[in-house]
Amino acid sequence: MAADLERVIKLMHEHNIVCGIETAPPDGGIIARMSYGPHRQIASFHRTIIGERQTWPAGDITRWLMGTASRFYPEDRLAERYFELRYADKIEAAKPVVLLPSRSAKR
Repeated sequence: MAADLERVIKLMHEHNIVCGIETAPPDGGIIARMSYGPHRQIASFHRTIIGERQTWPAGDITRWLMGTASRFYPEDRLAERYFELRYADKIEAAKPVVLLPSRSAKR
């Protein structure tokens, strides 16, 4: 999921979308923000601790950024571009394969 977050941040930059992610230690989690003219949205995300394991919400932040950008910039093809980047390998694998008749089939 961290790779997706990196892709989304690069995509926001390419599309000139003002956003930011910052940490709010010690236990404030991570704050994500996005601006569109005078409008501003802010969300906070916190880590999950299960025993000794801690996970950071990269997937949640990615979804929030994409959802907010889609609402602020509905005419932008940002979501389409993200889908292309996110699933490029799967799209390539899903392309139809043309099977040619084998030589033995002609007999």
